[in-house]
Amino acid sequence: MQVVRPVLALQQRWFAVPGADELLIEYLCTEKCYHLFTYPFEDRYTKP
Repeated sequence: MQVVRPVLALQQRWFAVPGADELLIEYLCTEKCYHLFTYPFEDRYTKP
């Protein structure tokens, strides 16, 4: 988790970081194609 923490912090400043029960979907259109990225956080570690 320490490795991705800076990326998540940056993501949180620029965009919404999804909660444990949410899904982040990003859509990108280029000259030749369309891209759809999904980021599920369901496997994110949570303390019991």
